[in-house]
Amino acid sequence: MTVRKILSARNARPKVDEMLDALVEAAVFIGRADGRFGEEELETFIDSMREVVRAAVGDEFLDSLGATSGLLDRARKARRALMTMGAEKYLAELAPKFPGAFARDGLVLAYRIVLADGKVTSREAETFEQLATALGLEVEETHVLRELASKSESASKRGHQGESIEAVLALSDKGWQRLPANADYDAGVMYGALTLELDAGESALHVHVRGDDSQGPHLVCLFGEQLGGLLAVLDSVKHDFTTATLGEKLPAIRAVCGEVFVEHQGKFAKL
Repeated sequence: MTVRKILSARNARPKVDEMLDALVEAAVFIGRADGRFGEEELETFIDSMREVVRAAVGDEFLDSLGATSGLLDRARKARRALMTMGAEKYLAELAPKFPGAFARDGLVLAYRIVLADGKVTSREAETFEQLATALGLEVEETHVLRELASKSESASKRGHQGESIEAVLALSDKGWQRLPANADYDAGVMYGALTLELDAGESALHVHVRGDDSQGPHLVCLFGEQLGGLLAVLDSVKHDFTTATLGEKLPAIRAVCGEVFVEHQGKFAKL
């Protein structure tokens, strides 16, 4: 990644903090498209930001200005701002921070982050287009990402991920209620106290067990090739699966799913 003429040798250092904040804010906006920075996206973000620092001020300041901890602190600050302001206001305040040719560099970083995990979703393509529009640019990458997203999601529906979606939705034939389409999961169903939400890309089934107060344990089952067995077990215990009976149901779940985690106070622990 280049930083072009905006960062000449004469003015680079006074502008580098302002430049880094702007690029981090653009990266965080793109990262919100799939809800998190995955491992590949995070590595691309850190590596790209260090390239920017090296180009701007040289290796001498790389470890201070380009330190991973410092970049992550900037990202956390930007994420809080995005959550507080909302996307529209966040973009409105971000756009003036990318004058002239520098806007193209912000989009290059965003583009690399979208492609980092090897898959492109329609939400990521739309978010990239929103960023490009806010920065006043019409770029070929927007059309490329749209096409990749279309192909990726089409392949997903035909392949393993599509099969897992169909398997979860097929529970509606056994009395489960299908949940409306939602950006947070690929397929969802509920029965009594149980709500199942599928993350097909991660091969994870989120099992929510809710009490009368709509609160309760949240299990994450990494099913691998065992989704059929896991769904069969959950269907067989659906009539009396409650927060009170969770403990006695867990052995049956673990028998067909070796990787089961439970959420507690915002953290996950393996069962």
